[in-house]
Amino acid sequence: MQKLDARTWMGLAGAMLIVGFFLPWIDPGGFGTASGLDMVRADFGWSFARLMLLAIPFAGAGLLAAAVTRSPHAKRISVGIGLAFIGYGVYKTVQAFFAITGIGLWITIAAALLAIAVPLLAKQKSKA
Repeated sequence: MQKLDARTWMGLAGAMLIVGFFLPWIDPGGFGTASGLDMVRADFGWSFARLMLLAIPFAGAGLLAAAVTRSPHAKRISVGIGLAFIGYGVYKTVQAFFAITGIGLWITIAAALLAIAVPLLAKQKSKA
């Protein structure tokens, strides 16, 4: 069996971006589904989030084309696309977490961190 090279994996990633955009992203179990395309077509006005969603299949096509044509820039394109989408996804996840959490959760998180830090940072009493 032949070993797959980096360009093959980048092409696969590009194809997966295109296909994944049209498959269900949200499936609440029997209440219908929503794909990336459905979210772009939803009438919430234009926003950066909507443009990022719309960029997914185009970025996938660009990555696939760079891999197929053996572009010397394929690696940079691949890393740029990956960092852009992962970075934006992490940003939106953190933003949603901060938006929906209350003071009780923050006190609980602080208490858990304190419970970990105190025994690890406290000086040991010497036995005399």
